[in-house]
Amino acid sequence: FEGGGGGYVYLLAVGYIGRNLASSFQKCACGLEASRRRLEGMDAGAAEHIALVAKKLLSSVNGSKDELVDAILNTVSESNDRTAHEGQSRSWEDIVASLRAGADSSDSAQNK
Repeated sequence: FEGGGGGYVYLLAVGYIGRNLASSFQKCACGLEASRRRLEGMDAGAAEHIALVAKKLLSSVNGSKDELVDAILNTVSESNDRTAHEGQSRSWEDIVASLRAGADSSDSAQNK
């Protein structure tokens, strides 16, 4: 499961785990802990893709299938020139803070 991917199975895995991470973030701390364990030891680029997909889903209007597909494709294609492939990983606390920011931006947009 390497971060340089882009094949169908890689995209499917990023979307599946990213959606689960977003769902866990919304439900309970126990789900977040399970997500943290799933991401431990994973390739830094792949973990970053998963975190970015989860953040985009949390900041989306309703997390539809179309929004999931857009989040996956945009995340992987946008990161070809960024740090996702440089082997730099963010701490779990940074990932959770990023998810919180995504969820907060969605809440703000829906309350307008």
